[in-house]
Amino acid sequence: MLNNSHVYHTIFIFLCKHFFVIFFTVIFKYKIALFTGVCIEKYIKLFIIIYMTHPIIQY
Repeated sequence: MLNNSHVYHTIFIFLCKHFFVIFFTVIFKYKIALFTGVCIEKYIKLFIIIYMTHPIIQY
């Protein structure tokens, strides 16, 4: 169980790093200021919720 949660945690961090790389690449590529502004606000809230609840969710 402990090993399994460690694997999920590693995948979670890996996906987060690549998500930000892809996300910022899209921003710089298309430069849709209003759209990205709304998305950033939504994704920051979502990321904070996931980040806050992630350590709690360990079965």
